[in-house]
Amino acid sequence: MVKNTQIFVLGGNGFVGREFIKALKKSGYQKIISASRSLPKVKITGVQYVAGVDLDRPNSLDKVIRKNFVVVNLAGLISFRRKDSQKLFAVNARGSLALLRACEQKKVRRLIQISSTAALGFSPSKIHEATKFDWQKYEFLSYSHSKFFANKAIDNSKLPTNILFPPLVLGPGDPTSAQRIFDFVRGRRRVAVPPGSNAFIDVRDLARAIRLTLEKARANDNFIVIGQNFSIQSLFAAAAKILRQKTEIKTLPAGICSLTSGCARVAEYFGLPIPSENIFLGFQKRAFDSRKITRALGFRPRFTLEKSLRDSFETLPK
Repeated sequence: MVKNTQIFVLGGNGFVGREFIKALKKSGYQKIISASRSLPKVKITGVQYVAGVDLDRPNSLDKVIRKNFVVVNLAGLISFRRKDSQKLFAVNARGSLALLRACEQKKVRRLIQISSTAALGFSPSKIHEATKFDWQKYEFLSYSHSKFFANKAIDNSKLPTNILFPPLVLGPGDPTSAQRIFDFVRGRRRVAVPPGSNAFIDVRDLARAIRLTLEKARANDNFIVIGQNFSIQSLFAAAAKILRQKTEIKTLPAGICSLTSGCARVAEYFGLPIPSENIFLGFQKRAFDSRKITRALGFRPRFTLEKSLRDSFETLPK
């Protein structure tokens, strides 16, 4: 991929988008368009910014996308609350399909879709890019299902496409996830956490992985991109260590998953701000196989969970 290619970054004002654009600039890319709902407070020199572009407004996409673009879709909504189900599908599912149709109509050079490992479900064995998951049984997992919804259509498009599946994203400038992790253990002598597992990636590693996909990936190759698999217990233990406090992290019994997540769904029904999807997934085993992106693109993560959490902590509001 030549450095004078026009790179159109949808969601360029977000946490990952800003880091990706910085990575592009550092690598010598000169023609970068960042498109979002509104203009950022701080702009990166040499980047063209476009406001009023939204995944759930297809007309806004048609007006700005051009044939010579490589489109990188970093836009989306993250929420694990049931009350946001309709909005999640409007943005992550139907919005991604609308973007695909706009790209097909304009015959863009390539579409790189940033999905989520949540779109691959969960499994007692390691999850890879071709893992099949029965979403008919788990459509109540609204965020996860919304991230899965458009992927088949993207895969089947006549356009050159790639889909990346990152997990939890941490790193300096993280606006939400790190704050919640540290708040959960701060000042507490004991906490109880679900027995499940997940993965993370540092935002700087993810930005590099997207750039490598842009430059090296074959059309229609999809990649899981993670920094490290972890148990939920080890995540909060790392947060407590950074806070320099001795917090006992206890693991809840796996057998109470149905009861706990069921109570959370009832609580949500009555308007309490409890993310039942997050609670349910906290009891599931999710470990991801990222060897494909290493073999194909030479990607290896540079940041450990503890380093990424520490860097996140140092940039949190004091």
